[in-house]
Amino acid sequence: MTTNKENINKDNSLISRIANKENKSNIDTPKNNKIKVKLNPKINPANKGLKILDQNIKCQDILKEKSIKEINKEKIIKKTGLNKLNINSFMHKRESDSLLQNYGEEAYFYNKLLDKTVYKIPETFLKNHKITSIVRTKMIDWMIEVCSVFNFMDETFFLSVNILDIFLQRTKTVYNNADIHLIGLTSMFTSSKFQEIYPQSLINFSHKVGHDIFTIVEIKNMETKIMSDIGMDILVSTSIYDFMKTYFYDFFYNNKIVIEKNCDIKTYKDIVITAKYLTKLIVHYEYFYLYENSMKAIGCIITAIKLMKLFLKDKFQENDKIVYDQWTLFLMEQDGIDKMNMDNLVNKIYLAFNHYQKSKSISKNLNKFMKLPFIDLIKQIKENEKK
Repeated sequence: MTTNKENINKDNSLISRIANKENKSNIDTPKNNKIKVKLNPKINPANKGLKILDQNIKCQDILKEKSIKEINKEKIIKKTGLNKLNINSFMHKRESDSLLQNYGEEAYFYNKLLDKTVYKIPETFLKNHKITSIVRTKMIDWMIEVCSVFNFMDETFFLSVNILDIFLQRTKTVYNNADIHLIGLTSMFTSSKFQEIYPQSLINFSHKVGHDIFTIVEIKNMETKIMSDIGMDILVSTSIYDFMKTYFYDFFYNNKIVIEKNCDIKTYKDIVITAKYLTKLIVHYEYFYLYENSMKAIGCIITAIKLMKLFLKDKFQENDKIVYDQWTLFLMEQDGIDKMNMDNLVNKIYLAFNHYQKSKSISKNLNKFMKLPFIDLIKQIKENEKK
């Protein structure tokens, strides 16, 4: 049986051909220049996306007493001109920054340790079951559709995938292709209860998402089975998306002036969108579990930048290249990633991207609900090739 990985490796991709014309490494070494990106961030690196798992952290050790805070609020209102409606969000952001400065780095490296050990999933986890690679890929594609239609948070989608895969890795029960629908549905239901502010009720989930294929009792029983096999700790694991958000937040927080002065903000936002798209794309293919989530997040950022350079050359100016090349090299050094290993990962992401665009075996819901800034150009190139 041909796997997704074999199909991708056979693919003579358009992107690969373009990339090979450059005949150089995927990761550009920045030239000597006067633009300097801060490579020793104060919050290094941490974000709201990373979960601080130590429940004993006491915020009151950082925050001031209520009476003092009220006095500070009045001072800030006079100084900044903020109204009383906006001052609470301003104070909350300042408190969050203080938490990150004190605990962000510790939380980040703790989550990296968990990613390497407790939450590590072998790329061969499907071999324990009679579930084919393409059926799992179709399930991920359907999860994207459900999460998009019901406006679930991105975190809900990634946690759903994590629950699905870790369950298939850890459970001793052997499942087949017919079982993955119920497992995937239940994974999304469990994830939504943990991530969403207003999750769907079990009745609505069974009817609107499951179309009454499974009874409420079947979904409950599967949820009990899943949670007993994987444990509750998986609900606070850090996904590839969490790491990606961390890097972008940390980069912009510490280099806002440099970015606004030397880079096109629209280009920066397009890179964020493209990297987010790639994080969702690569979870379709289980062989990416060869790599840690933090490394995959960096790989998606580098690949997003490369795609922007390839397809939107006019919008990607020299200053953009300098700033982003410095940043990505810093991320690799900080994470202890070998340049050759990152080149290999970026090439695999390129191939996966091109394979996904050509795939006829799935609905490609990612393209339906997320639009890349250069997707129209890719379609035009493909149409010209056919002619």
